[in-house]
Amino acid sequence: MTTIQITPEDDPLGQQRRSLLDWLRREPGVREHAEITLLSGAPAARGTMGVSADVIRLVVDYGFQLANLGVAIAAWRAACAPRARVTIERDGLTVTVSTADPATARALVQALGAGDDGEAGRNPGEGA
Repeated sequence: MTTIQITPEDDPLGQQRRSLLDWLRREPGVREHAEITLLSGAPAARGTMGVSADVIRLVVDYGFQLANLGVAIAAWRAACAPRARVTIERDGLTVTVSTADPATARALVQALGAGDDGEAGRNPGEGA
């Protein structure tokens, strides 16, 4: 199992986060191999006000294809939030999707899985 965190940028009211969360939950290529939740923001760092932003968390199994996530995010941007930039983090690697082009988004998100054939839930030492 692997955890992926997704955060739409510049979303102070959380509208894009909720929209993307709903979109991903309806996307068969994502929901079939991922537990999709919204994590509440942690308390703000000492010396700052408020709370940090909520993030969308995917806990994915071995069959999850990162390419499907890239295509889903590109489709969401095209349909709902064309200006939204979406940051995706997995195992310390981060990419930002700022395109509605499915091929470009797919390639960006697949970069998070370099070396594991694009299956995000596979353990690094696990064979095919």
